[in-house]
Amino acid sequence: MTLKNRIIMPAMASYHAAVNGEATEKLIRYHEERAKGGVGMNIVEATYVARSGNSFDLGLGISDDFMIKGLSKLTEAVHRHDGKIAIQLQHGGRFGNPPTSGCPRLLVSMIPGLAPTENARVMDADDIEGMVGAYVQAARRAVEAGFDAVEIHGAHGYLINQFMSPLTNRREDAYGGNFEKRMRVPVEVIRGIRKRLGPDFPLFFRCSVEEYLPGGITLELARDIARTVADNGIDLFNVS
Repeated sequence: MTLKNRIIMPAMASYHAAVNGEATEKLIRYHEERAKGGVGMNIVEATYVARSGNSFDLGLGISDDFMIKGLSKLTEAVHRHDGKIAIQLQHGGRFGNPPTSGCPRLLVSMIPGLAPTENARVMDADDIEGMVGAYVQAARRAVEAGFDAVEIHGAHGYLINQFMSPLTNRREDAYGGNFEKRMRVPVEVIRGIRKRLGPDFPLFFRCSVEEYLPGGITLELARDIARTVADNGIDLFNVS
């Protein structure tokens, strides 16, 4: 993938999606204007891969095939101005928003003070396996909608970040306890997407490299995360 310049617009929530998660004309115009203004690549905001992961009142979704139509209009609008466009795949985890998602918050671990206890439950192995599949299917939809790249959201306290961070992952099963186990979910997501999209499709990973919280991700730990995701198929490590 070659960009027309070095300007990349990172993913930022716009609150311009429809109530059902579809891309709206307002969202399309928002991104088209930036491509028209000279952005080389737009990265579209945190886009939920499963309805339970919607973190916003008007969050953008890629959890169902009916959403492909609106997202295709979005990619076409950016491509009209010789811009590239990527989409950021996200699940809120403990930052899910039950009033808009209609689902309980899915937790990596139940941690008083860090995770909500109301309308929330800890994910079991079946939940996790299904979630990995949701990311892979979301990536498939992204390709069908014409996106030039996919970014996995592993930052800002959302679900994949929650698995990677020692602060929020206190699990004692196959998905927590040491670095390799905490990295199991992001690695499975990366490998699953890479297998589905092939070796040449651009795949990014956004990571909070310093959480500034006792027991959280540090620069030293983030270095190991970066090496691990790169070894498993990530092309671009987006530092947050």
